[in-house]
Amino acid sequence: MDSRTALEVLRYDSLLPSKYKRLWSEWEIRIFVLGSLALQVFLVVLAPSRKVRPGRGVRFITWSCYLLADAVANFALGHLADNLSNDNAFPSSPWEGSGAGNSKNHTSTGLQRDYYYPLSHRGGGGGSGQQKGDQGAVFNGDVMAFWAPFLLLHLGGPDAITAFSLEDNELWLRHLLGVFFQLFGCLYVLFRSFPHNSLVAPTLVMLMVGCIKYVERTYSLYLGSAGGFRNALLTNPDPGPMYFKLMDEYQAKLDAGLQPKIEIIRENELKFLNVADVEAADGTPKSQLDDVDTILSAFKFFTIYKRLVVDLVLSFHERKESQQFFQKLKAQEAFRVISVELNFLYDVLYTKAPVIHKYWGLAFRMTCTAGIIASFLMFFFFKKEGFHRMDVWITYALLIGAVALDAVGYVLLSLSEWTLVSLHDTPLRKCLGRWVARSGKKRWSGLVSRLDLVGYCLHEVPQEKRRCLRQCRPRVLEKVAGWICAGEFFEEVTYAYRTPLHDELLTFIFTELNLKSKEAKDLETTKKLIECKGLHVLDTHNLAMEDDDPLWRSVKLEFDESVLIWHIATALCLYQDNKEKNGSTANLQQGLSKQLSEYMMYLLVMQTNLMSAMGGIGLLRYRDTCQEARLFFDTSGEVLIWGDACKMLLSVTTDVAKPSDVKGDRSKSVLFDGCILAKRLMKLKVSAEAPKAGAGAPAEESGALEEMEKKLRWDVIAKVWVELLSYAACHCRGMDHARKLSTGGELLNLVWLLMAQLGLGEQFRTETGEARAKLVFNK
Repeated sequence: MDSRTALEVLRYDSLLPSKYKRLWSEWEIRIFVLGSLALQVFLVVLAPSRKVRPGRGVRFITWSCYLLADAVANFALGHLADNLSNDNAFPSSPWEGSGAGNSKNHTSTGLQRDYYYPLSHRGGGGGSGQQKGDQGAVFNGDVMAFWAPFLLLHLGGPDAITAFSLEDNELWLRHLLGVFFQLFGCLYVLFRSFPHNSLVAPTLVMLMVGCIKYVERTYSLYLGSAGGFRNALLTNPDPGPMYFKLMDEYQAKLDAGLQPKIEIIRENELKFLNVADVEAADGTPKSQLDDVDTILSAFKFFTIYKRLVVDLVLSFHERKESQQFFQKLKAQEAFRVISVELNFLYDVLYTKAPVIHKYWGLAFRMTCTAGIIASFLMFFFFKKEGFHRMDVWITYALLIGAVALDAVGYVLLSLSEWTLVSLHDTPLRKCLGRWVARSGKKRWSGLVSRLDLVGYCLHEVPQEKRRCLRQCRPRVLEKVAGWICAGEFFEEVTYAYRTPLHDELLTFIFTELNLKSKEAKDLETTKKLIECKGLHVLDTHNLAMEDDDPLWRSVKLEFDESVLIWHIATALCLYQDNKEKNGSTANLQQGLSKQLSEYMMYLLVMQTNLMSAMGGIGLLRYRDTCQEARLFFDTSGEVLIWGDACKMLLSVTTDVAKPSDVKGDRSKSVLFDGCILAKRLMKLKVSAEAPKAGAGAPAEESGALEEMEKKLRWDVIAKVWVELLSYAACHCRGMDHARKLSTGGELLNLVWLLMAQLGLGEQFRTETGEARAKLVFNK
């Protein structure tokens, strides 16, 4: 050893007293083994909550446990192998002070008797403290070798989570390679414990259980990957009817003097069962879907429409079937079915559901249970003379933890919606359905995230967050966050907020989409409807427009530009119609418009990955608009509130020149384009006649007319926002929708799947369906 190496060793030795280093060396394996078990428990508890709680705190804790679970198990397994590769035995009991081989320590204090089970049948029942310590160290190695399969079991993970994100599924091949390496590590630990190992039988049984669990997780990752998901959906190649045989038969009949004719029967001319009419036991149509019918219907359509995730096409028959079903439902029933479908999709992509709910998966699960119980019984009845008491307790903790986690898995398995579907029409299904109804199980967060552009430009913290952030200075914190590259995180935490999704909004969205579904008689009409960003609403209200009309221009722009302009216009109209309330909504349409407007702004700014499929320069346009707004508000020289800012915007003269003519291409700001649209909306006139003269006084007639115009204005605004929402939903990629399911879900995900099942999409193969051909003969 040269002088430099000796100096480094001396420095390392001087960092920590020897007793603490010895204590760590004695405890480290035990700590990591118990830590691996604790992380499994945390994952079982936390994993299901991430699909119903969109908060960053839950996601961060779950993500940390997910990463640490594999890292800790891998480290502990490697450390076990490293200890056995040395000539020395395993670390002695951490309660033994200086070690098992110190005869003075044990003979003088009598601690050997307290920390080891007595050697009544092993090692001759006597001997020096050195002999007892050596024998105990050997037995200690047997116990620790028994721990290795438990680490493999932990690497298999709980049923509730196999992947934290979709990207984890794409690493299934790496996990498959890890199976072989970790299995080799366990076999190496077991081999190095020979020939003294007295726990070979339970170790081998647990090794089998650990392998099954690890393979379960790897196969679940494969099924959740894009390739595995698509391969599971592909059917056998279908060449269709034999054309050449039909032509040969046709020619043969023609040569025989007959007059054959080929008749084509289209699928839409065939009669098929209308599955929308769910009937009760007495044969009468049900007035509403109960929980069991909801789950069964959801699973039926999930097996069909899960192909949308990987961009596979659907048939005309499937489109017609789902249309007939959903068009007859109420809004709450339809969205409840959709939420169950998305829950099935979450289970397939992020859990072991596609494996454990197979018959062979259940057989493997029962094999694992039998193996865990057998190992527990073998260790329980095994004579433990010479074993460290602490290590025996740790082993019992591992065994009891494995049994408990397996029992929890069985409970969740038996009460799962997958189990309800797999049961036939039996009393057991009805009982399970009643339990599901009583449990009140949430399947997604039910929250809508929102962002107000005007409030953001004024650095106004939303009222929902003022209690916890009122002592902060947003302007200062925003600059600090920008310096440490955390500006986006700070903006989302400070200015974005969540509110519950109310039934009124769901009903309004469903009504609008259902009307469009009934209009979509053919593929061409469907394409026109889903490409509208407000144009269909303006046509429906018979609003005559010219090319230079701000209304007409606003629905012909790029998607991100339309969202920004309509968001600003909605805020200004809210202020104008509710001046005395500082923009607070006075009726249902205003509240729905405000919620959808702020939700779409949140998606555009905070969910750029989700919106990227629609192209455009949304974030750049948003930043330019915000910068212009802040400079404009600063010209007042005062600290403005939301109402004052809206008043300033409306006071600007905008009828002389267009903002784009003044700015050119230098800036992408649309701040005053929104002002122009707001003023145009305020000038909307009802097409119907004004109240008749005999209806009341002129003042009353004027007030009634004003209310009619206000109602028209907000009806147009609300319906335009539904069109923008539906445009975004159907133009996002299926995988992007699936990615959001692990973070609480979005309203956009529900609208996407609902639109597809109402027939509003381009995923359908044809508009005429399949055809059958047969020969007929003229008499």
